[in-house]
Amino acid sequence: MMEPASSYFSGYCMCFLLLQVMTSTSEKLMVTVPKGHLVARVGGQAALSCQLSPPQSAEHMEVHWFRGDNSQLVYLYRGGHEVNGEAAPEYVNCTEFVKEAMGEGKVTLKIHNVSISDDGPYRCLFKDTDFSDMASMNLSVAALGLETQIHVQVPTSDGLVVECNSGGWFPQPQMEWRDSRGEVVPHSSKSYSQDGARLFHMKMTLLRNFSDCNITCYVHNPVIGEEKQTSIILANDLFDKEHLTKKFLILFSCLTIALVLTYICLWYFIRKAAANAAAAAAEEDAAAADSTAAEASVAEAAATAATALDSVAAEAPAAEDAAAEDAATEDTATGSPEISFLSTASFTSDANSNTTAVVAAPELEVSCQSTTA
Repeated sequence: MMEPASSYFSGYCMCFLLLQVMTSTSEKLMVTVPKGHLVARVGGQAALSCQLSPPQSAEHMEVHWFRGDNSQLVYLYRGGHEVNGEAAPEYVNCTEFVKEAMGEGKVTLKIHNVSISDDGPYRCLFKDTDFSDMASMNLSVAALGLETQIHVQVPTSDGLVVECNSGGWFPQPQMEWRDSRGEVVPHSSKSYSQDGARLFHMKMTLLRNFSDCNITCYVHNPVIGEEKQTSIILANDLFDKEHLTKKFLILFSCLTIALVLTYICLWYFIRKAAANAAAAAAEEDAAAADSTAAEASVAEAAATAATALDSVAAEAPAAEDAAAEDAATEDTATGSPEISFLSTASFTSDANSNTTAVVAAPELEVSCQSTTA
C-alpha cells in the first residue's frame, strides 16, 4: 500500500522539476538600461550603463555604443579589448570603458568633458554568435547660466523700462518676472539667441508705470531644476516726473560744468606747452649767437696773430741789413773778413791776436778771420 504513495510523490517531484526547467529555458535573454533620467552637466561626466537580463557573463560578447539611429559609433569592445579606429573622431580619447562587472553582464561607458553636442539618444548593443539585442537611453545635457543682470533704462513718458539679461543656459530656460508677493508679472517682451557653443542667451523686458517695492527676474533650467534670480528695488522717486525733471537738470548741469572745466584745463595745458616751446626756441637762438660770437673772436685772434707775424717778417730784412753794415764797418777796421748770414756771429783771430768775439743777431752769422803781421 505504501508503494503507490511513493510513486505519486516521485511523479510530483518530476513534474515540478520539469516545469522549472521549462520556465528557465523559456526566459529570454535581453539588454536593459537603468530606469530614470540620465543628466550630465556641460564640462562634467556622463555614465552610460547596460545590463544583460537575466545576469550572465558578457566577456565573450561584443559591446557597441551608438549615437541616435546607429549611424555614429561611439565605442566598440571586441575580443576582450577596445577596437581603435572604429569610433567617431570626436569621441577618441574622451571615453572610458568600465568592465569590472562584465562577469555579471553589466558594462558602463563614461564620457568625459561633456559638451552640448553629446545631448541626445544613445543605443547599447550586445552581440554574440547566437544572440544580439540592444537597448536605448537618452542623455540630457544641461548648463546653468552665468550671472543674471538687471538694467533700468532712462524713464520715458510711457513709464520705466526694466531689462533682465542672462546667458550661458542649456536647454532654453524658463524666464519670468515676479513681484514682491511672488506673483508672476507679465513681461513686455522676451527674446533669446544662441552662440557658437549652442548656449542660450535670454533677454526679457518689463514696462512699469507705477512703483513696486521689489521686482525679481527668475531664470529656471527645466532639466536640472535649478534657477537663478536677481532682484531690484524700484523707488517711488523713479515714477515722479517732477523729481525726474530735477534730476535731469542736475545731471545736465554737472555734465556742462565738467565739459567747461575740461575745456579750461585743455586750454591751460596747450598755452603752457606753447610757452615752453617758445622758451626752448629762445634758448636755442641765444646758444647759436654765443657760438657765432666765439667763432668771431677766434677769427679776430687769428687775424691779429697773422698781422704780428707779417710785421716780424717785414722787420727781419732791415735787421739783417743793419747787421751787415756793422760787420762791414768792423771788417774795414780789422781786415778782410768772411761773412755768412747765420743766426750767430763768431770772430776768430790767430794765436798772436788773442781776440775772440761772439755776437748774436737774428738770422745773421758773421765769421771773421784775420792775421796780424
